[in-house]
Amino acid sequence: MYQKDLSFNRLKGLDVELLRWTPKLVAVNLASNALSVLPGGLLKELDQLEELDMSSNRLRTAPGLAGLHHLQAIDLASNCLTALPSDLLKDTMRLESFSASRNELSYIEPNTFRHLPRLAFLDLTSNRILEVSTQIIVFF
Repeated sequence: MYQKDLSFNRLKGLDVELLRWTPKLVAVNLASNALSVLPGGLLKELDQLEELDMSSNRLRTAPGLAGLHHLQAIDLASNCLTALPSDLLKDTMRLESFSASRNELSYIEPNTFRHLPRLAFLDLTSNRILEVSTQIIVFF
């Protein structure tokens, strides 16, 4: 199992080339840093990635997950996210666990978690969500 753990540092930014030559990575841990944005394409070539932890940063937008077909768990807890794009998880059919707790989310698009047959754990606690569509609950 190939893993890269850069957690508990003071990283404020990442070079887009950082993960480019490690396509066999199955786990990336960038938790507990000071990241406010991820460069576009940072995760692009990680087609074997199963676990992604970006909790406890300062992210304002969710990372691009396109092409991450093997992703099983993603942790975006304790960031500054205000929204989750409705197509954020479109390529993650194997996703089992998703956490975006302790953010600033106020609304979740009804189709955000659609097409995730394996999703067993969803944590959206401690946000500013005022209303939840029944479509979100129906997917479980």
